[in-house]
Amino acid sequence: MVRPAHAERDRRRAPEARGRSTTGRPAAATWRALARRRQVDFAELLDLHFVGLPRGTALDGHLAMQAARLGRMLRLRVRVSSLDAVCAMVAAGVGAGIVPEATARRQRRGLPLGVVRIAEPWANRQLMLCVRDSKRLSRPARKLFDALRS
Repeated sequence: MVRPAHAERDRRRAPEARGRSTTGRPAAATWRALARRRQVDFAELLDLHFVGLPRGTALDGHLAMQAARLGRMLRLRVRVSSLDAVCAMVAAGVGAGIVPEATARRQRRGLPLGVVRIAEPWANRQLMLCVRDSKRLSRPARKLFDALRS
């Protein structure tokens, strides 16, 4: 999960919040509490507003299914077209975002983002690289294939 980096920076301004925000928006103290942790349970995130990907994308479907297993739905504030756009909107303070760790770490170099791992077995996704016949790939495609496998 990514969240605005300023949430951690402002942690001395207010006491830690308990319970839900009455406005339906995550209180700054909620962000601060998450920012201090290395990982969080997915259920703890479901009261937050999210920046999500378009309907029908694999990650959107996966997150919706995990929320449904808990009897909940993601509270989407906005949907954007790419993982990089999710990070940009999170950095702007629009909401929280759930993106692959590699995306969050890459975007963190140029954006004020904090990264917190989701402590669920399903959050450790394994991606597979598939080709029809690796022996018939062009030289550039083969180099890419080999680099991605290493």
